[in-house]
Amino acid sequence: MPMKTIWKFPITESFRAFSISMPRGATYLHFGEQSGAMQLWMLVDPAAPLRVRQFRIADDSVEDDDFDDYVHVGSGPRGNLGDILHLFEKR
Repeated sequence: MPMKTIWKFPITESFRAFSISMPRGATYLHFGEQSGAMQLWMLVDPAAPLRVRQFRIADDSVEDDDFDDYVHVGSGPRGNLGDILHLFEKR
């Protein structure tokens, strides 16, 4: 059985599509802000081959029919302002 570990991926793009290269089969754990920067935590098998996955972030005010191409992954806070951001992954 492969050994798994938790990896943190910094997210520098906001409110538009972006890509992250991560081990195949990585599973979502959490999405939120840490030390002023948005982060994505995934459970990964470091020995698995890398795969590029496409994501996008939205807040409550975004209206876009492009969401039909995405599935909701998770939601998390942005700072102490009470704002919640939503993370979507391209199907």
